[in-house]
Amino acid sequence: MVACDTILSNPQSLIIVKNNLTKYHLLQDNFLLITTGVFSDVRVLIRFIKAEMQLHEMRFGKEYSHHELVHKIRMILAEHFTWEPMQIIATYYNEKDGAQIKVLDGAKDIQSVNYVGQGMLGTEVCTSCIQPIYRPNLTEDQAYLIMLESMKILMTRVPINFPVIKVVVVNKLGVQERPDILG
Repeated sequence: MVACDTILSNPQSLIIVKNNLTKYHLLQDNFLLITTGVFSDVRVLIRFIKAEMQLHEMRFGKEYSHHELVHKIRMILAEHFTWEPMQIIATYYNEKDGAQIKVLDGAKDIQSVNYVGQGMLGTEVCTSCIQPIYRPNLTEDQAYLIMLESMKILMTRVPINFPVIKVVVVNKLGVQERPDILG
């Protein structure tokens, strides 16, 4: 389960430029990429990844596996997107590994995590909220309630008003949107 804000802001001045932005990108049926960073860089990155995916499918007649796609994205970041810091979160589901969350950080490392926050303060605030109550066997509804509580705490601590937080689940049924968290 992932939650993403929908605003584009200037972090230096906290000016909101756009408030209906989608920060998650469906790359395959059960594979989402969640992004933070300079908006124009993110758009170029997504186009670049999609082009690489199409080229791979044309060459080999098959899609990347989820594991291969995460590593391809890491290589693209390391080779072509070194000038701006970006946080990329890949979340996917497959029968072999189950649900996975991979964080590709500014150093272009890949970390497997059970939960993560997105953005400047989201990482610290969400982690501090989720860490004490996380269990590997949470139901989807329990995880949603924890996410809801984390987002409420985040909204009280960040000086930007988040009008909407989008919540998305990636599981064996594919990608499904859960009810938005309203600011």
